[in-house]
Amino acid sequence: MPEQCGNPLLRDWVKDWMDKAQTLQSKAYFTYKKAYDSLCKCPVTFSHPSEAICLSGIGEGMVKRLEENMRKYCNENGLPMPSRPAKSKGSDEIDNSESGNEGSNRVKSRKTKPYIPGFRTGGYAILLALLEMRKDNQLNGTREQICDLAQSHCDASFTMADAGKSYTAWNSMKTLCDKGYVWKNGKPAKYQLTDTGVELAEKLKQVNNSRTEASLPSSLPTSSGAAQSSVRSDNTQSQQRLERDLASQTFFPLSQSNQPCSAITNYADLIASEACAAIQPDEYDFFLVLDSREIQMKSNRDYFQERLIAKGIQVITRSMELGDVIWIAKKKGSNNQSDELVLDCIIERKRLDDLVSSIKDGRFTEQKTRLKRSGIERVIYVVEEYNREEAERFGMQAIQTALSTIQIVDGIFLKRTQNIDETIDYLVSITQLIKQIYSRTTLYSIPGHIVTRQNYLDLKDVYREKQASEEGKVAYLVNYPLFSQLNTKNGSTSLHEVYLRMLMTIRGINAERALSLMKIYPTPHSLLLAFKGKTLEEAKKLAKDATQGQISRRRWGKEASDKLYQVWGAPEYPNTENNENGDMS
Repeated sequence: MPEQCGNPLLRDWVKDWMDKAQTLQSKAYFTYKKAYDSLCKCPVTFSHPSEAICLSGIGEGMVKRLEENMRKYCNENGLPMPSRPAKSKGSDEIDNSESGNEGSNRVKSRKTKPYIPGFRTGGYAILLALLEMRKDNQLNGTREQICDLAQSHCDASFTMADAGKSYTAWNSMKTLCDKGYVWKNGKPAKYQLTDTGVELAEKLKQVNNSRTEASLPSSLPTSSGAAQSSVRSDNTQSQQRLERDLASQTFFPLSQSNQPCSAITNYADLIASEACAAIQPDEYDFFLVLDSREIQMKSNRDYFQERLIAKGIQVITRSMELGDVIWIAKKKGSNNQSDELVLDCIIERKRLDDLVSSIKDGRFTEQKTRLKRSGIERVIYVVEEYNREEAERFGMQAIQTALSTIQIVDGIFLKRTQNIDETIDYLVSITQLIKQIYSRTTLYSIPGHIVTRQNYLDLKDVYREKQASEEGKVAYLVNYPLFSQLNTKNGSTSLHEVYLRMLMTIRGINAERALSLMKIYPTPHSLLLAFKGKTLEEAKKLAKDATQGQISRRRWGKEASDKLYQVWGAPEYPNTENNENGDMS
């Protein structure tokens, strides 16, 4: 603990409450955490718990609990209970004024400061958005219109509350209305600036412009034409960066075949004998396919789809077998999914707290493996900075290691966004880039009857070589039903994976422990044979003895080894009903 803490007793009590709230996954954890941090940083020693109310995060309710703990502590240790300090002179004067005493004349009235929202806060962004609408001859606006314009001026989200909080940046609107800067009327509600609000918004914009000019080089032209060209240049540079980022994935091998290169050339004759149905550039449209489970929150399941459609993106929502977002080229006028070709880009989206959960339960490794086996050339992993508190409790070092593994070991492109709205903007940019990549491209559908899970990746490699050797822009792709069938979670499961999952059903056995046993007994048959000829004690210790030479986290314990014997080696499963009946008789 920090040495400058002046009240270790109070600090330890608050820490106990904080730990209990964390165990119960209660939101009160954040309140106790704030109070705990304040006590750790405070070097002043308090004579009574009530004096701690001056610290951030500590209110009347927490002071009462601290007083109760102090009273119990003094009784248990035979110490006198500290007396509550007398009220300050200022509070005495206020009390006298309330009771009508003559001392009330000494009270000085405070001048109320005008409310000015902070830079890039919710109120700041709302005022600038309403000012922009006013200059476009639109005097009022709905909540949706204001949020769209205001989001670029605000660091917080207008649509999704931060972890541990129940409010968004939009809640600043109530303060603006109460202070007289914004007028609300009508149903559905519409908002417009008052004269005072217009004056404040213009001042905030001047401050914003001065901040922007101070951050720009002195040699930058200030004319309006130069400013517009600068904006276009910035957009072009960001688009070029995005293209370079996606192109950089080609340096990493996304599909590694276990067969030698000579085996791949055997597919050339098969490909040459099969005709591929062609779709010309003017015969298809681009669609973004969104997993139906990608939602903002349970109360707003269509947020993703609505925001993408509002930004001009054609969206189809489906329950997807792999990934959260893919793009397809759909034949015009056709409702047959066989006429939908899956383009070479897929996105897996994770919030920071979801990433922690997937690391804990093993989905993180499983999903990465399936993404690399998807046959799609450009795989993107999007991580949203949401609920950072959960990530910090899990360990930021472990998360950073996982994110580094995604890029360096797995060769998957990683994109980090601040919130859900930034993720949506990124999807819009990717969609525009995909349209550029596949513009004027003739698409060929790979025949489904020649594709199996075993030869899929090799066939894709050969088709890519053929694609590179042909003149003009062409692409060989699989249709959506075939893609889903090849990448279903259970449809392509190998015996090795099934065996691994069977072992992991034993309580306390994770993937590492299961794999350590599989190195010694690589198949279920070899494990069953190992139990034969063993005495009861030897059979119960089989897994424990077999993994004794492994590091501690890969060893099997006595209980897990005994459970393995009951499931795999015992002549019959223990019948609890018979045992209970036997005890009763």
